[in-house]
This record gives sequence, structure tokens and C-alpha cells, in this order.
Amino acid sequence: MDIEEQVLLTDVHMDGVKFSIARLRAPFCVSTAPGPISYCYLLRKGRLWLEVGSAEPTLIALEAGTIVGLTGTIPHRFRSGPGQLRVKEERLVTHGFAEEHEGDAPFELIVGEIPQEALALSGLFLGAMVLSPSRAEKVCRRIWKAADLVEEELRDTETMGGSSLVIRRLAELMLINIARWVISQATSEEAGGLRALADMRILRAMAAFTRESLKNWTVKELADIAGMSRTAFSERFHDLIGLSPLQCVTRTRLRTASAALTRGGQSLEEVAAMAGYSSAAAFIRAFRREFQTTPARWRANRGPEPFEQGLRE
Repeated sequence: MDIEEQVLLTDVHMDGVKFSIARLRAPFCVSTAPGPISYCYLLRKGRLWLEVGSAEPTLIALEAGTIVGLTGTIPHRFRSGPGQLRVKEERLVTHGFAEEHEGDAPFELIVGEIPQEALALSGLFLGAMVLSPSRAEKVCRRIWKAADLVEEELRDTETMGGSSLVIRRLAELMLINIARWVISQATSEEAGGLRALADMRILRAMAAFTRESLKNWTVKELADIAGMSRTAFSERFHDLIGLSPLQCVTRTRLRTASAALTRGGQSLEEVAAMAGYSSAAAFIRAFRREFQTTPARWRANRGPEPFEQGLRE
């Protein structure tokens, strides 16, 4: 097995994966549940806009046939138009494929989701993975073939049994194709955080601190995992990612903490200690730098009701 396969593909076990579909009519601004969830969005019909981030969000136009991979720890929402910033944000409502619906909707978005702890691969990426048919025609075609089989299986009223296994295997096939595309794009100028995949030494280190995000990592430990000197590792990491190794570790740790805040059940002080901060005040400062909001507001806005940070005057 190649090193790329060892790092990227051996953790592809899609236990607990679910698929549903949203049928939408403009105008809308919708978001899925935030938190430690890995999402795969497949835009079957219509043209919409994906907004990623909170303070200075990035707006990405999506054409029909586009596939997007994104984690729920990164704030994001879908808009029916780029200038409809006053449209109130609501939770995306999805349905089973076999459920009845009224007429044709101009927008159809298939949503695949899986708990993030079941898929360590998703934690490596710092933003959205967008595969459009105009730029990744072959891999999009293969993924859509698998998606069609998922829908056929979920619509089948005379199932032969083993439906959950079939869905899981098809989801794994979809993810493997996404991972192969990610590797092929690692050296492009527009790859962003994916450029780490151009150097499997750096990816090994990223995979390590993603798996154990709460460990008190040092640059030397990560350099040893990468098989590089501390200086060479730090320079190469920064060249590829645009952050220092410990900045990236901190970002990953704060994402883990944000997921804990979303789940609830722990006090702010407990989450701060879990994330390795000596005080709640230090944690709050770091959290605000990363997410442009306080932990308390994050928790309040990411409860049962959809958050509204994307709304601007």
C-alpha cells in the first residue's frame, strides 16, 4: 500500500453514516447542525451559494453537480443568492428519499453526515473541499453514480436486507474517491490547506495531532513523526499550510473544545482545562481569536436553534 493510502484511506469506516435530501425554494439561508459532524453535500439541482466562516465569510458559488466536504465545526450556511444577506437563517430541513413531497423544487441538496469521531480524515482539512463538475468531472461522475445507488437503496420498499451495509460501503466508495481527488490536487496553487498532502511527512504529523488533539504536542515530537529536523519541519509546514505547527495544533484543539461546548454537559472551566488552558480567561481569549466570538455565545448560538452570525446589516 502506498503511503498516501496508508495515511488517507485506512480510516475510511463510515459507521453511522446517514443520507437525506432537502428540497428548497428561494429565498433561503439555511444551515445544518453544527458540531463534531462530517458533512458531504451533493447539489443535485439548482445553483446556490455556500458561505463559510463567521467574521469575514467566504462566499462560494455552487453549480448543479457540485460536491462539498465540510466539518460542522466550521460555521457555514447555504444561500439562494449572493446578495440576500437579510434573509433569516434557519435550520436546513431534510427528508428521507422515499418521503412524499409537493411538486418539483428548484433546489435539491443531498446531505450525507457522519459523527466526526468515526472519520479522523475529516479533521485534517482547514476549510471546504469543493469538487465541481466543471473542474473535477471524472471524480464527480463516479461519486454521483454511488449517490444514485444510495438513493435507489433508500427508496427500495422491497429491500433484500443488509441495507445499512450497502449504504455504508457506497459512502466509503464516495469518500475514497474524494480522498484520491484531494491527493491529486495537493500541489495546485489553489489547494490551500490541502497542500499538506503534497508532502506525506507533513500529513503524518497532521494526522497525529488530529487523532490526539488534546495532547500537549511539541514541535520536536511532530518533527520526529515526520522524520525531519525541527527547523526543516517548521519551515516546510509553514510553507504548505501558512501556519506554524503549534498554531495548527491550537486551531485543532480549539475545534475539539468548540465541539464539547456544542454538546453541552461541561462547564466553561472544564472545557478550558480539557483543552489545555490554565484558566478560563486564557481559553476565552484564544477562542475569540479563532472564532471571533466568546465560548458562551458560541454555545448559546449552536444549541437547538440555528446560529445567526452570518446575518449582517
